[in-house]
This record gives sequence, structure tokens and C-alpha cells, in this order.
Amino acid sequence: MDSVKGLVLAAMMLLASATMLVFAMGDFSVDDELDSSMTMAEDPLIQGEDHDNRAPSQHNMSSSNIEFADFNELTIPLL
Repeated sequence: MDSVKGLVLAAMMLLASATMLVFAMGDFSVDDELDSSMTMAEDPLIQGEDHDNRAPSQHNMSSSNIEFADFNELTIPLL
């Protein structure tokens, strides 16, 4: 009786391991191509030597759902 329980337990563990392996190795993606609306048109990080972190005009990254609210006038560089 104990050997039957051990055999059933081993079979269940093997089945569970095989199932987890199938789910881990399987590729369940529906569409391999990226949707054009989900890709970004430009680099969101402003980079380069000519970039000034204190210039608010260089940080106006507004879109239809996120708008540029305001900037701190104390950070404007003195001319």
C-alpha cells in the first residue's frame, strides 16, 4: 500500500513538473509585431551636451493626457 502511495505521489510530482515546464518554455504571445501606437516616437530622455536642466522649455514633454503644468522661476539661469 505504501509503495502505491509513493508511486502515485511520484507520478503527480512528475506531471506537475512537466506542466510547469510546458508553461515556462511556451511562447503564448498573440502578436509578434509591435503595435505602432505603443512604440515611442522619440527618446524620452533628453541627452546631449547642449541640454540645460534648468531651462523649462527643454522639459515641455506634454501630451494629450499629460500636460506641462509649471516650472520654478527661481531656477531660470541669469543672463
